Amino acid sequence: MAALEPPGNVARELALFRRRLFSALGEGSALAFPELLPLVFAVKPLGVRNAGRRALLARLLDEAWTGVRGRFRIEELVVEAGSLYARVEGPVADLAAALRGALDRTGLRLEERAPLAPALGVFLCRAAKADSALAAAQELSPPKLSFGDASLLFLRFDCGPDPFAALSWRELLRSRRRTGAPARRPPAP
Repeated sequence: MAALEPPGNVARELALFRRRLFSALGEGSALAFPELLPLVFAVKPLGVRNAGRRALLARLLDEAWTGVRGRFRIEELVVEAGSLYARVEGPVADLAAALRGALDRTGLRLEERAPLAPALGVFLCRAAKADSALAAAQELSPPKLSFGDASLLFLRFDCGPDPFAALSWRELLRSRRRTGAPARRPPAP
């Protein structure tokens, strides 16, 4: 999966909200996935080994930031296919398109049957009664967040038959976007 990772302070706010959601709803899926915005899911073709693929993916991940302008915002909760998300607005479509193009150039194919909605928001939980979960989440005062700094990640997910119950992941590659002022070097003595 290629995903957008917000900076630590934003991820912390989302994690705290998800814990409150877990306490209120008892939905274990609220603790299943990391605080990420899934952008693209891909599958490596069986039997394909390419030593240069990792270096190419790292370069393409860095290039995906090219031309991406603006901040990301999380201001509302939405329900999609029985799951609750904190919608992420901003240059999400631009990043997803750049990553789809990058994957085409590497020989990886897009996965259409992903457990999470790509390019929508940060997954919060899956609920049998999603509308009730949305109402309960609204009562918990979801955070309203804005950020410019972020990272693009390629992650490997391994899951059981129910990805919302048994899941592990590993970060493969990271590309940071920094929007703040550059660090200043102290004057030479």
